[in-house]
Amino acid sequence: MNGIVIDENLPRKLNLPTGLIVKSTRAIGSNPTDSEIWEYAKARGFVILTKDADFSHRIAISEPPPWVVHVRVGNLPLKEFIDLLRKSWPKIECHFPEAKLIDLYRERINVVI
Repeated sequence: MNGIVIDENLPRKLNLPTGLIVKSTRAIGSNPTDSEIWEYAKARGFVILTKDADFSHRIAISEPPPWVVHVRVGNLPLKEFIDLLRKSWPKIECHFPEAKLIDLYRERINVVI
């Protein structure tokens, strides 16, 4: 795993506790499609960090897929959302590269290998 691409449905600057490269989808271009984000992440060995369920569903039909972290916490105040993501990130990152999908919920993390 070489980095993380943050989908446009999340705050661009999360300051995750990681040594990996972190980029927003703006690095890909203006309003990239899900397919462009997918291919960008796959070609560069990046994780897609998203709230978009489309990426989770796409894993089943793509070999090999890029890694996906699907944030499934519903609507939270921004500070609470960022705090949860920062607190959870070390637990999430320790599952890579084996896990292809990690679902983050408020109270748990589900790992799909």
